[in-house]
Amino acid sequence: MAEVSGTIEKLAGVQQEFKENEKLIMGLQTFLNPENAKYMGDVFQQLVSMKQDLDANKQNLLAVKLLLANVNNPETKETLAKIAVLQKDIEKAKPLIVSINSNLTPEAISKLQDTPKLVEQLLSMQNTLKTNEQILKAAQSALNDGNIKLANDLINAIPTLSDGVNKLYEGSMKLNDGIVELADGSRELHEKLQDGADELNANLVNTSEEMGNFISEPVGMDVKPINPVKDYGTGFTPYFIPLSLWVGAIMMFFIITEKVDNDINASSASVVLGKFLSYSFIGVLQAVLASIVVLTLGLKPNNIVLYFVFNIFMSLVFIAIIQSLIFLLGQAGRLLSIVLLILQLTSCAGTFPLEVVPKFFKVLNPFMPFTYCVSALREIISGVNYSVLTKDITILALIMLVFLLISMLMKGHADKVQARIQERKQSIA
Repeated sequence: MAEVSGTIEKLAGVQQEFKENEKLIMGLQTFLNPENAKYMGDVFQQLVSMKQDLDANKQNLLAVKLLLANVNNPETKETLAKIAVLQKDIEKAKPLIVSINSNLTPEAISKLQDTPKLVEQLLSMQNTLKTNEQILKAAQSALNDGNIKLANDLINAIPTLSDGVNKLYEGSMKLNDGIVELADGSRELHEKLQDGADELNANLVNTSEEMGNFISEPVGMDVKPINPVKDYGTGFTPYFIPLSLWVGAIMMFFIITEKVDNDINASSASVVLGKFLSYSFIGVLQAVLASIVVLTLGLKPNNIVLYFVFNIFMSLVFIAIIQSLIFLLGQAGRLLSIVLLILQLTSCAGTFPLEVVPKFFKVLNPFMPFTYCVSALREIISGVNYSVLTKDITILALIMLVFLLISMLMKGHADKVQARIQERKQSIA
């Protein structure tokens, strides 16, 4: 009887544990699905163990029930009532246990062993979700209409960006291939150039130093100056001889008057030619003297005869020009002859090349007698180019004839004008 009471107490304890776990088993039934089964491995293992224990004790419970059926004491009746309730509870739990047993595959049992770790992850996820909930609330407050539109535009631009990225990727691949080909080509070019250089060095008869000298000076130049000017004085002689003869002609007209006696009854042409011959005699002496002085200073002209003849001719040209100015303009003609001298000195290219002088003097250059005097003397002193010399002499001869002709034609009219001016001065005085 004591053993039966102990067994009944054990059964009562089992029934109490079963009732305590009934809610857990019902919750597991709703919780268990193919995804959640992997998290309940340890719990199901315990339930399986309980099922096995209940199956083993079922027959014992039936035997105890039969054994106690004939017992009429109150304690036995109370025990039998408890056993009956326990049996009903077992019958109710049997379908649930069968369902659990059918879902417990070996794979699920092995996965359910990781349930404690997953529970910890769920707790961590719960905390993370709480944090993310706060982030989502902040993001929701930041999403206004403008930002949503901007986000939509950005989302719509994603396909275009994706195409551009794809094209960029394809282009980079082509560029990479091109770089590889370039590197191969450069390597091949280097090898071919090296082979060519080696072959060239092997076939060269002369040394590299000799070849360098030949390349730097492939043609030997034999420099021989044509019509050389030996010194600075020789170079300036064609400039100073015309200057001295022009100044001499001006001084001549200051010493010898251009007027003739009133009792001489001669035409204007006769007066002009007569005065010209008188001045020419002195001009010839002046030219010869100046030429001799320059020769004594060391000048060695290429053609000595042309040197003297041209200097005399040049003096006659200057006399004709100055005579015309003075005959027609009087004292103003003397002043004008000095101004003309200054203009000729700066525009005749006797000191500096014409290319470096101001444009004004470049324009005057072809109209100045000194231009052709300097050019002709350079030819006579350093080396005669007869075409240049002939051109210069022709132009100077034309200048002399033009000024003589102007003097002969305008001398009478000029004398009358000067007489009226003189009378006006005397009447004013």
